[in-house]
Amino acid sequence: MTTQAADRRVVVDPRFAERRAQVERDSRRRRRNQLLGGAAVLALAAACIGALRSPLFDVDAIQVVGAEHTPVAEVVAASGIVIGQQLFDVDGGAAARQLEALPWVRRARVARAWPGGVRISVVERTPVAQVAVAGGGWFLADGYGRLVAQVPEPEPGLLVLDGVVPAGAAAGLQLSDWATGAAALVGRFGERVASRALGVRFTGDEAERSVEVLLRPEVAAGDEEGELPPAVVVAFGPVGVEVGAKLDALEAVLGQVDGRCVATIDVVVPADPRVTRLEGCE
Repeated sequence: MTTQAADRRVVVDPRFAERRAQVERDSRRRRRNQLLGGAAVLALAAACIGALRSPLFDVDAIQVVGAEHTPVAEVVAASGIVIGQQLFDVDGGAAARQLEALPWVRRARVARAWPGGVRISVVERTPVAQVAVAGGGWFLADGYGRLVAQVPEPEPGLLVLDGVVPAGAAAGLQLSDWATGAAALVGRFGERVASRALGVRFTGDEAERSVEVLLRPEVAAGDEEGELPPAVVVAFGPVGVEVGAKLDALEAVLGQVDGRCVATIDVVVPADPRVTRLEGCE
């Protein structure tokens, strides 16, 4: 009985054998197709990378727009982008940050212009005030307290900030916090204030600076050729405190009060502005 069992052969239905062989063939075919597909993707990726790295996509031209005070060559140099550089390697964000370190540049944007160009757009700063330089000359400052340029003579139409910039200072430096606050105040002047503003000065110590604005006095018609009364002193109080409300209060006072003989205007408390007149003035 044992010998007969050992001599027996396992018989498999041919249909099952054929099915198993077909499954194995399909598995090999799928693996082959996957390998071929992967190789094709890699080849395509390599071709694309090769094309992007080819001279076809080099930086061939750099366009600069918006730069009026900064030479184009200086803008391009500050961006760090050079002709012949791979366009794919241009980092617009990093280039923009480098450009915004230039004295005149407030904002910058750098964009690729495929297949071989770069466009640099800058928005320049607007001077609103000027401050004397120790030893001679003047620095122009924008409403954010940035020194944008040094000039030999004061610029007509720009207010003078009290104080001096140390000799040897360079364009691009930032004014002190309180001087920056004063420059920001000047940048927000409305039409009435701007048309009469003569200068800005500071009172108090380093710990708590207050701002005073000097305004051109009003005189009666026909008295323009005579001796002018002193400038009107506008007390704003601490730098940067309730700036908008104080400017609104000052604009309202100038629009409602007879400006002749006015000595001071106090808007430290904007809800309760106070006006004093020159003694003996009629």
